[in-house]
Formats: sequence, structure tokens, C-alpha cells
Amino acid sequence: MRFTLIQSVLAVALLSLGVAIGTTLFVNAKQRQRVEICGNNLGTLWKAAQCRRLLRFGGTQPGYQYGYGAAFWRALRSQEANPSPMDAATTLRNASVLQCPLAATDYRGPSGDANQYGDNDPLGADAIDAHGSQSPTNVLLKSGTVMLVQRPHPIWVAAYQMTCP
Repeated sequence: MRFTLIQSVLAVALLSLGVAIGTTLFVNAKQRQRVEICGNNLGTLWKAAQCRRLLRFGGTQPGYQYGYGAAFWRALRSQEANPSPMDAATTLRNASVLQCPLAATDYRGPSGDANQYGDNDPLGADAIDAHGSQSPTNVLLKSGTVMLVQRPHPIWVAAYQMTCP
């Protein structure tokens, strides 16, 4: 039994369609994975900030004295900014957690005194449109919760009012 030209064209078209769908699914899965890694990075930064604050002040003082914007997070990698021997234990060793893996941009940090922020206030976030203008953004609350929100969600709006690059 021989294939006709129409059957051959249909077979090639179906295979092409399958490859196109498979490729799209793979690319979307990779992007979702990177967005998840991005949220995990923000969670890691929060944990490092909490460890340093607790070791340095015993949790009795506010203790967020790292600067503003991305410098707030970069200070966790620097022992010079906080030369206490206890700080060496909480110094981030992996610089890749300071940046979004999708956009390769630094995370936003607090634009004001983080000690004055409430637990449900944004402490950090992705750069604006780091995952694309139609994609959700990771927002780190002072409580340590990382939320994935889409604009114009109120948490998204607050993140871009209370954090800066």
C-alpha cells in the first residue's frame, strides 16, 4: 500500500503541529520554573535578612539597616557593611539569588525605612515587567510571604510604591 501525496502532506502537517505545540508547552514550563525560582530567591533573601537581624540584635531591635532598593539585598552579601562576626554566618554566598533568573535584574528593595513597614507591606519585588508585561510579578511581604500577583492587584500597586530599584 502506497501513501498518496495528500496523505504524506497531512502526516507532515500533523507532525509539525505536534512539534509546535510541544515546543510551546516546553517554553512555557521553563518560564514558569524561572518565575518560581525567582519567588524562591526572594524568600531566601528574606530568610537571610531575618537571620542577620536576629543574630545581630537578638530580635529585640528592628535591625533593618541595610539601605534602600537593591542595596538593601546586596548588603546581605557584604561583610564590610556589617563587620560583626555573627554576620559572616548569614552572608549570602550565592550572588545569583540577588537577581531574577528571567530578567537578570536586581530585585527591588524597600524605598523607605523597612523598620516602619507592617507585616503585610511589600519589602521586595521583581523589577517592573521582569517576567513580561502580561505576566505576574513576585512580591515579598515583610512577613516573609512571597505572592505572585498580576497588575493592577493592590499588592502589586503597593509593591511599586513601597519598593525601588
